[in-house]
Amino acid sequence: PERSLANRNSRHVSPPRIALSLTSSWLAWFIMSIGDPIRSERAAAAAETAEALVIADYTPADDAEALDLDRRCAQGRAFRLSFERSTFRRRAENFREWRILTARLHGTLVGTVGGALKDVTLLGERTRAAFIFDLRVHPSHRRIGIARRLSEEILSWGFSNARLAYTYVVADNRITEHLANVLGATLVADYAYLVHPTFRPERPAFVVESAGFEDVHGEFLRTASSIDFYSNPECRQGEGGYVDSWLARRAGDVAGCSCWSNRGILGEVAERIPFPLRIAGQFLRAWPINLRRWPHVPRPGEELRSWYVFDFFATNAELACEVMRRVENEAVRQGIDYCYVIHPPGADWLSAVRARVPRLFAPMIRYHLLARTAEGPFPKLKEIYVDIRDL
Repeated sequence: PERSLANRNSRHVSPPRIALSLTSSWLAWFIMSIGDPIRSERAAAAAETAEALVIADYTPADDAEALDLDRRCAQGRAFRLSFERSTFRRRAENFREWRILTARLHGTLVGTVGGALKDVTLLGERTRAAFIFDLRVHPSHRRIGIARRLSEEILSWGFSNARLAYTYVVADNRITEHLANVLGATLVADYAYLVHPTFRPERPAFVVESAGFEDVHGEFLRTASSIDFYSNPECRQGEGGYVDSWLARRAGDVAGCSCWSNRGILGEVAERIPFPLRIAGQFLRAWPINLRRWPHVPRPGEELRSWYVFDFFATNAELACEVMRRVENEAVRQGIDYCYVIHPPGADWLSAVRARVPRLFAPMIRYHLLARTAEGPFPKLKEIYVDIRDL
């Protein structure tokens, strides 16, 4: 009876197992049968691209096509942004030494990449670096080797003039990060910025005075801990996107910051914003309330009116909030909706500044620093200084 029961059980159990096994085998065969032609097709396309692709230096005649390509290459996921600039080379012109390469396929511009040379300090040692930026590939011509070819060309130029190369990528940009890793770059540090809406001017409790950039930058360096990677931003009144600087002092404490506008250099256009913000924006526009008491939520296609707040430092959290109030007042006066407060991970004053605004309208955007040296791997870094021109 026991054998008979076992046989009956085995007859009931075996068919599903056999069916599952056959299904798994069929799925594996199906995936492989589809995957092989796709890989073969991509390999053929990459080979054809390698022969037809023409890499050349950017000229003003490339401008219209390069700007159109830039608009097609929106960045980010939850926050998806495209860019507006007066000329494609405008960002590169923030630096003294720069180069932009273009990639053309059968006469059509399908890719760009830029590089700038600068003096930096790495772990206390002065050296030269190549900053890599504006890597763009047309959405219809991706995954066939164009980005890699452009990157290799600009790195070759960079390493002929500098000892190290680096770039920044938003933390959710896995494709660019993978490409950088393939080319030998590794994740060596992080930074972030707080998106701070400006919508309700308040009088600061302490005097926060307008100051020169050099004064604020000097105080920033004096109060900062040891900086492993540093590059002087070379800001000058009336040049580039530099706006203004502010300082506050009280009973031995000091706080300050400077502001930079990317309007015309790399203006941001909202292509997509997170779902909760979209709902909040629709609610605020539909509800009969005083919108001046709420942050502005951009519509798709709208260029953001924003400032970058850099060199932000404070020896006292309360004083940090006073400086931010001064910045917010000036931003509202000039029609600025958002300030991006650049900070290192774990800044002491950050929680106090962030607590001033609704969390829904004040997300944190995180970035990775990817770098490599001419000799090979790059050391891990704890504290980095983000040159405002790199953003």
